[in-house]
Amino acid sequence: MKTPKVSVIIPTYNSGRTLGECLASVLGVDYPKEDLEVLVVDDGSTDDTKKVVEELAGKDRILKYLFQKNSGPATARNTGIRKAAGEIILLTDSDCIVQGGWIGKILGALDGSDVAGGSLIPASSATVWEEFEQARRDRLYGKTKKFVEALPSCNLAFRKNVWKQVGGFDEDYKYPSFEDYDFCRRAADHGFRILYDPEIPVVHKHSATLRGIIRRALMHGRESILYRKKRGESSILAWQAKLLFKALIVPYTTITRYNIKHMPASLLYEAATVIGQQQGIARYGLGWAKG
Repeated sequence: MKTPKVSVIIPTYNSGRTLGECLASVLGVDYPKEDLEVLVVDDGSTDDTKKVVEELAGKDRILKYLFQKNSGPATARNTGIRKAAGEIILLTDSDCIVQGGWIGKILGALDGSDVAGGSLIPASSATVWEEFEQARRDRLYGKTKKFVEALPSCNLAFRKNVWKQVGGFDEDYKYPSFEDYDFCRRAADHGFRILYDPEIPVVHKHSATLRGIIRRALMHGRESILYRKKRGESSILAWQAKLLFKALIVPYTTITRYNIKHMPASLLYEAATVIGQQQGIARYGLGWAKG
């Protein structure tokens, strides 16, 4: 049985430290090499990212290197997909490690859906911050196979025609947060079904420090405002009221969502998210809601 042509797109920025392990895992998947290509899109790195890719590309011709001026992961994914020869697009990130059967499993999930993705498992649980990050993701996505409204782009697949009909990733998102959620929601708006299968995992290097957790929360909060502005969901006044309410109930949401061990991390994460949303309002503003 003929296998479909698959293109794996990996956006990267100053990730030379983790990229080699990621690429080794992708190049080692159980899939016919004649129907596979791997495109690394370097988003203006200043470290040894290019050297890491070129060393591996010399050993494996399916690996290709693309460079662009620093423009963010949304633009990098679009750059890679435009150049991709595959009819099926798979996305992962440079801090992920895929498993041998990754492509076959995600192609199987696409048989009954238009967009498919799987779970994340931690590369390490050595710190409470890594444990919290996994607990947060488990709460968001769960552990059962189901259709959902959005999935993260570090473990995602779709047919190239879906990307074309949706209009690609929105390049107004310059940071690694909400650009994938935005893409999936627009796919859903077009009537495409998004399947989550927890039995298709990739290993992810979670934030191992408090600084990393806070940085992620601030970025997530800030970029969520850009997303809501684009969706026309609220006015500035409405969101100021929502932020005040959310800040007041942070202790309650923490108690109801996480166990005692993860409560300090959750409190800090939720508080930083609220601060990030306030920053987002200052940066992006909000238009009046549609309708």
